[in-house]
This record gives sequence, structure tokens and C-alpha cells, in this order.
Amino acid sequence: MVDDEPKLNSINIVSLTPDQWEIYRDIRLNGLLEDPQAFGRSYEEEIAFPQEKWRQRASNSNNFMALENGIPLGTMGAYISDESGNKVANIVGVFVSKEERGKGIGSKLLDAVLDKIKQNQSIKKIKLSVNKDQTLAVKLYEKFGFKITGEETQKMGDKKEHIEYLMELAL
Repeated sequence: MVDDEPKLNSINIVSLTPDQWEIYRDIRLNGLLEDPQAFGRSYEEEIAFPQEKWRQRASNSNNFMALENGIPLGTMGAYISDESGNKVANIVGVFVSKEERGKGIGSKLLDAVLDKIKQNQSIKKIKLSVNKDQTLAVKLYEKFGFKITGEETQKMGDKKEHIEYLMELAL
């Protein structure tokens, strides 16, 4: 659940706004540097994005950020696509700073994103892809009921090919 009240250990999950584009950009670029194998784009590609592109991303009401005392710790978002006439939510942009992992931030972000997605009754499925070597992320998604439905090889932000698990959650 997302709200404006301080959380235990002062971590708040907030829906991004266009005015937070710089904070979002900085945490996203940090993620691309820390874990390039987890993203489909590279730091070099995204550092070149203009301000308007960052504002557009931050204006997606399905994008969330974890903050502790105003400091960004992680992000997660979703976009809605249409597959053969069916609405599908796609989880994207998942990142928690290395020093903050293991504190439940990923779970809080995923809770917020799923709560937002479930408000749209026309969405019947949620999809994501995750580098199979990111075992903590895979376990997080499985804890929330996502199932591995396949694999694909993908060139990631580190410019290397990795096997990605394709995962789905039916609503």
C-alpha cells in the first residue's frame, strides 16, 4: 500500500511525478552502473537522454521509488501493453541499491506496483524478464506468485548476452 505516512525505518514508497525526474534519473543511472547485466539498456545510452525523456518516464503513474529520508534507494515500474486485444502489465526498471538489498525494499516496491496494476480491471496478466543469475530477484518474484514461463537470450546493458527468465503472474 502506498501512502504519505512514514514507514518503519522511514522507508516510503512513492509514485513518481514529473518533478522528480532528476532523482529518478540519478537512481536509474546508478542502477545501470551497478548492475548493467540487469538492464536492456546501457549507462552510455541513457546518460544521453534529454530532460524531456526523463520527465516522460517519471510521469508514468505506474513508476515508483523507494525513499529513506528523501534519499532514493530503488525503483520499479510497469507499462501496459496490448497483446492480441488483452491488456498486459510489464514490470520494468527494477533496481535497489546494493547496500540496501535484503531489507525488504524490493517487496515494498513490488507491492506498490502490483496494487496499482490491480486497480485496472482489464489487466489479466503481469509479465517480466529477469537475468537468471540474479537469484534474489527471481526468488522475490516467485514469492509473489510469478512463474517462469520460458527463457530467452538477451544482450544486456553490459553488452554481453545473458539468459533471461520470462515470468508471468495471472490476475
